Amino acid sequence: MLKRRLFRLIGLLFFVYVLSRLDWSRLWSILKEGQLVWLGAAFFANLPQLWLKATRWRMLLEHQGLHVTRRKAFLYYMSAVFMGVVTPGRLGELAKAVYLRQDGVTSLAHGFSSVVMDRLCDLYLLCLLGTFGITVLNPWKSSSLIGWGGFLMVLLVGGAGYYVLKGEGRFYGKYVAPRLPEPVREHLQEFNRGLVLLLGKVLPAAFFLTICSYAIYFFQCYLVAKAFSLPVTYWMLVPIMALTNLFSFLPISISGLGTREAALLFLLRPRGIPVEVIIAFSLGILAVFFIGGGLLGFAAWWMEPVGFKTVASER
Repeated sequence: MLKRRLFRLIGLLFFVYVLSRLDWSRLWSILKEGQLVWLGAAFFANLPQLWLKATRWRMLLEHQGLHVTRRKAFLYYMSAVFMGVVTPGRLGELAKAVYLRQDGVTSLAHGFSSVVMDRLCDLYLLCLLGTFGITVLNPWKSSSLIGWGGFLMVLLVGGAGYYVLKGEGRFYGKYVAPRLPEPVREHLQEFNRGLVLLLGKVLPAAFFLTICSYAIYFFQCYLVAKAFSLPVTYWMLVPIMALTNLFSFLPISISGLGTREAALLFLLRPRGIPVEVIIAFSLGILAVFFIGGGLLGFAAWWMEPVGFKTVASER
């Protein structure tokens, strides 16, 4: 347990190290000159961005024959964002399944299937953009070859995963289920059935909404960049923030502190951008998405608190 907690401090320790190496007077000057109007616009754009993601999740639920109102889907999604902010690797976002169990919509295992597919849509798009972005950004020697290889691997993994699940659970039933204890097997069977229901026409529609929501997200990042005069274009930020997001999923920090800065420094510093400008941009991202988005999520959680006792009762 102690080792696991220390592991989660890696990102925070790196964040502290970066701060100790900064020119604080220059950083403070950049922060003071930041244009609040761009930051405010980026903050309020959280609402349509998260609404699109909540709509995607509700679409997945409807395809499973589960019904949740638009209001509740939005509040549940926002609440999960708040819990994701304060947990390593954003694991708190799985709370959406707990909400479904709490309302008697479905079981916890079945609810997790929609949450996992919802998250996979995000991860798959980020992996596609990130690996393709490596070929464009060319951050190190021969990175173009690695980027194309990674891009093709992501396509192959996605296709293979779809094929395995599309087999109506035959792979799971033949190779996985017999090796599991009975209680675990029952929950995984229910989870697997939920995933199989989502393989069909709903996936292209869900992925389209994913693209739309991330188009807004990248525009928010561009607004933060404008606030601190970071010399990047919108299209340059797309692969940069895709890769940065993938780093932030690593469960070695809280709210991406340290992992986000490491990725941004690695990708932007070779372009001659001062460290202080990069850190100011990173702090803007923290303020807009993690603090700002977390506050919006906290308000939603206050309106619709999740009952974690349901997890214990499901077990």
